[in-house]
Amino acid sequence: MTSTQTARFKTKLQNYPDWDREQQIKRNNRALEKLEELRQERMNMSDEEAKAREDFFEEFKQILDNNRPKDAKLYS
Repeated sequence: MTSTQTARFKTKLQNYPDWDREQQIKRNNRALEKLEELRQERMNMSDEEAKAREDFFEEFKQILDNNRPKDAKLYS
């Protein structure tokens, strides 16, 4: 974190005087564990599965855009 970022963070913390860094880390622990689990799963994914997921997502985007008005496409 740069000194500018640290200064901004400290300024924001003034609005939360009771904020405890260690307590926040404990609160975030379950989410961090889940993120690590997902990261490991993706690292161990085969090329075939990665390609299948990519193809599925492309098909999903096409279906989604086909069901939206022409001027409200999300992915096109």
